[in-house]
Amino acid sequence: MECTQCGTEVPDDSQFCTNCGAQLEKPPEAPAPPPVPPAQAPSPPPPTQAAAPPPPPAQAPPPPPPGPAAQAPPPAAPPPVAPAPVAPPPAAGPMAGATPAGKKSKKALWAVIGSLLALLVVAAIVVVLVVFVFGGDDSGKAKDLMTRADRIMEAVSTTGDQVGEGVNDLLTSADDLATAEDFEAAADPIRADTKKARAELERAQNLYKQILALDGVEKYKEYANAVLDVVDLDLAQVAEVDQFLDYISRQFALEASGQTVDVTAISNRTSAFIDKLEELSSEVDAAKDKAAKIKADNNL
Repeated sequence: MECTQCGTEVPDDSQFCTNCGAQLEKPPEAPAPPPVPPAQAPSPPPPTQAAAPPPPPAQAPPPPPPGPAAQAPPPAAPPPVAPAPVAPPPAAGPMAGATPAGKKSKKALWAVIGSLLALLVVAAIVVVLVVFVFGGDDSGKAKDLMTRADRIMEAVSTTGDQVGEGVNDLLTSADDLATAEDFEAAADPIRADTKKARAELERAQNLYKQILALDGVEKYKEYANAVLDVVDLDLAQVAEVDQFLDYISRQFALEASGQTVDVTAISNRTSAFIDKLEELSSEVDAAKDKAAKIKADNNL
């Protein structure tokens, strides 16, 4: 038979190899024992499955007793170690590298808030323009017209005082007016003032009437109507003065032409003129007081 260690031919009844000294065993007559099942390797992650490791080699026979010719058998090779499972890298989906949802939603929220604030600012500007610039209910236009007309009425008041003073001077100096020329010299300044007063009153009248054509300005309309009553009374006074001056002028013309004039009729006409002016003046004062109260009560 042969030595299982070095392969040297030895007698069949030898117990040790004459070459290497290894203990010899006869081949077993019984069937060989079943092989030891290999160690179960850990299951690798799908989809790649690692191959099962090969079974370990058969266990070597025990060494012979120590002796001078004995040599230690070579050490058995360690069993192979199964590679550790490696986790597959995460799949790169369509949202790989995207901003976290929380941060993105915060940015979107701030963007929406900013847009809303911008819209509110624009709406506020539009309201201001409509109310204060364009005067949504025509209040701005009404106030402007009223202010302009009131300034004209202040000028009318000054002119009216001049007319009154001129008429008083004319009446008090009537005995000194011997000729038509004397009368015309005294009457012409009065006529100039009445002409000026009439033009101013008509301008103011036109502005106040424009207020009446506006919408949503009822208080301004109430005031305008009150002042228009004053304008009408002032125009009536101016007309009375012009008519009286024309009457006296005609009387002087008759006298200059050699005709007889009725002094009593002239005196009566002068008295009626003075009474009418006083009546109109009283009505003007009442109308002015009414208009001033409306303006003050409504804070116009």
